[in-house]
Amino acid sequence: MRILALPSLFLVLLVGTTAGCAARAERTVSVPLADLGAPSWVLKGSGFFSNEHGRVIHGVCSAYGMREYDRLQATGENRAVNEVARLFDSYMALLLKDYAASVGGEPASNDAIQAVTAMTLSAAQVQEHWQNPQTGEYFCLGRLDLEAFKESLNRTTGFEAGLRDYLLENADRVHEALELE
Repeated sequence: MRILALPSLFLVLLVGTTAGCAARAERTVSVPLADLGAPSWVLKGSGFFSNEHGRVIHGVCSAYGMREYDRLQATGENRAVNEVARLFDSYMALLLKDYAASVGGEPASNDAIQAVTAMTLSAAQVQEHWQNPQTGEYFCLGRLDLEAFKESLNRTTGFEAGLRDYLLENADRVHEALELE
């Protein structure tokens, strides 16, 4: 039995060593994205901004390592829109926390909030793309305009008294506070 174990051990070590060598990637020198001509939105990343489009939420994400270009693009775009949704959730949480404090700690109606959130996020769009020429990493910019949120508020019914007005009156203030962070 010992005689069979030694050749087996030798074979496992040989295959493991060979596979480990084959898996080593070629080292490349990393170049800063700004030196590669990356657009400003790639360099700034995700967040709350004011620009020529007004007040916006930007979700910047990327995809890497996929052989199929269509899959790479779809993955990057999905991640960017999901990033916008994540930021919008934090925006809404802050707005609703402020609202609850203004009315004595009562939570807002969940159904109406879910409806306005769904309508608002449907307006989030991927606006731009950029691919790192050195690594192939594919960046996408998702954007949601604050005006889309306000329009969704105006179209949604079922809000408790005063909630819609509070959200509309304070939407810019909360965006500005998050923009400064």
